[in-house]
Amino acid sequence: MKFKFPHTYPLKNGQTVTIDLLKSSDYKDVHNFFGRLTDNDREYLKYDVSNLEFVRDRMAGIDQKTRISISARNADGLIVGESTVYWTQFGWKSHIGKLRIVVDKDYRGFGLSRYLAQLIFFKAQQLGLSKIIAEFVPLQAAAGHILGELGLKKVAVLPGFAIDKKNNKHDIVVMAADLENLLEKYENMIMDDEHKGG
Repeated sequence: MKFKFPHTYPLKNGQTVTIDLLKSSDYKDVHNFFGRLTDNDREYLKYDVSNLEFVRDRMAGIDQKTRISISARNADGLIVGESTVYWTQFGWKSHIGKLRIVVDKDYRGFGLSRYLAQLIFFKAQQLGLSKIIAEFVPLQAAAGHILGELGLKKVAVLPGFAIDKKNNKHDIVVMAADLENLLEKYENMIMDDEHKGG
């Protein structure tokens, strides 16, 4: 299945967002997006996204062919959601992509997370990846629920592997899926929606 970028996507609340592939030069917009997240949302992100230079360096992975990111922008041009898959180019894990999906709290519950996931999975397969993994801490119960709805399954729990800003230890839950199976699931969803006229 092919998707053209940019394109618009109607949310369940009646709003429309613009979907596009991010470029490395968009790092300031991405940094701004992370800065608008709630403290609780930022608390359990894997990296310090408050650091502009760090975000710029991570976004450079797009040019280095080790990262792909898709954004959703509102009518004001602000990023309100993004999905990212990143990987290593060489070695025995080069076929595995690590997934991150972040959506602004005001845009949750309207189908955006699922749509961004659908797009990033198709792009990841086009780039030769065959497995997707995601990590979260148990306090992020909503994240685990969403990942499960997307089709990922829990494959491991790493006890005490995460340390938050207050030096508290947390388990890391690892979820994973085969991309081919995920894409088959999403293609069936799309066909069902088209059959229903959705």
